[in-house]
Amino acid sequence: MLPTGDIKSVFKKIAGIIANLWSMDRLYLGASAILALSVCALIVNQFVSWVITVDGKPIILVENRSTAQKVAELCFREQEDRYGCPVYIKGEMEIKAVPGDGGTSLDLSRSVENAAAKMQERLDFVTDGIAVVINGEEKLYVRDMKAARQSLGAVKDKYRPRGVINVSFQEDVKLVEKTIPVEKLMDNEQAKEILTASAQKTALYQVEKGDTLWDIARRKGMDLAALLKLNPDIKPHLLQIGQNIKLSEEKPLLNVISTYETVDMEEVPYAVVEAGRDPSLKYGEVKMVQQGVPGQMEITYRIVEKNGKRVEKHPVKKVVKRHPRPEIVVTGSEMILAARSERVLYRPVRGAISSGFGMRYNGMHNGIDIAADSGTPVVSVAAGTVKFAGSRGGYGLMVDIDHGNGMTTRYAHLSKIVVSSGQNVKGGELIGAVGATGNTTGPHLHFEVRIKGQIKDPESIL
Repeated sequence: MLPTGDIKSVFKKIAGIIANLWSMDRLYLGASAILALSVCALIVNQFVSWVITVDGKPIILVENRSTAQKVAELCFREQEDRYGCPVYIKGEMEIKAVPGDGGTSLDLSRSVENAAAKMQERLDFVTDGIAVVINGEEKLYVRDMKAARQSLGAVKDKYRPRGVINVSFQEDVKLVEKTIPVEKLMDNEQAKEILTASAQKTALYQVEKGDTLWDIARRKGMDLAALLKLNPDIKPHLLQIGQNIKLSEEKPLLNVISTYETVDMEEVPYAVVEAGRDPSLKYGEVKMVQQGVPGQMEITYRIVEKNGKRVEKHPVKKVVKRHPRPEIVVTGSEMILAARSERVLYRPVRGAISSGFGMRYNGMHNGIDIAADSGTPVVSVAAGTVKFAGSRGGYGLMVDIDHGNGMTTRYAHLSKIVVSSGQNVKGGELIGAVGATGNTTGPHLHFEVRIKGQIKDPESIL
């Protein structure tokens, strides 16, 4: 390329050539003019370039206007083929002639393909798309509203149970139309992968020599109960060096809440009704007068799941299909098992002792367990006043009776209670029925005796 001053001198010489043509004979004037103009055009093309600009900023320098147009067309076509959607740029593109390099310091591109490649590197292409906004933060971009809904639908389908009433996201999800950089555009599979990924990975701590769970929780600023909840299989007294302890759980980008209903047919337990006593039976013996029959109830439950795991279940409709028929029994007359200071004691329930008084593998057992079927009558061992009748922690349904002279008895894990606090009861009087409420592995009666507040072995008293 020649400097601008040299180009001006060239144009002066061309003007001189044209002036000399006018001095020729008319015969040769026409042909000579055409030849001169062609020569002038060739000379001009040698010293004029064409530049493509965006908002006045030079992008690419080529030889002529035709090449510039081809470069621009190829540039946009390749971008649209690559991303599969219309693209454009922010700003005004122009093609204009400049002397020499136009002061751009750009190298002249003679190949359309090379020029188009350079142009793509220097331009920021955008397209119209959809931003998926989760809790106010733009997480990904897809081509159109249909693609966005398909990607979100695929996440919901992952946790969509049969017979679902509603599937929604726990988070606030919005789809917003906007202009986006074309390189950020995702296809459906990429979008689904992002949406189902974890926003927070599980944080782990590796146990070192001398560590305890309490030390780990304190150093990490955590509550010990929260740490144990994250690691339910960890035995605090058996930590191993190198063992991994969870400090946090994975948090998905989107939580899917599914609600559906299910219909179950459930058994309605029958009641055991004591009709009276039979003097022909020994104490503790029970005679069935009428066989109990369980009822049936159709219950419609509404189930709520979070990411496929049940978090809530509650009945929304109950229909009794068959009412239960109670079991009617009579019990044997009184039988003296032991006498202490003229006090008559009765066995609280008929059955074998399945677990005695004293130390167990997991601590002190303050009473005895008497094995019996659920619903078996439980009676007071002696006359007294009911001090407590209700539910209490691991004891489940429980009755405490004060017999006077510092003696109290406790009857636990009952399935039902038929006495109330403050009520006076006789020895051998029905107070409830055997059950499996509270912390228990099966139906039995847990029986305790206290003398002046001191735990005693019930077998020694009976």
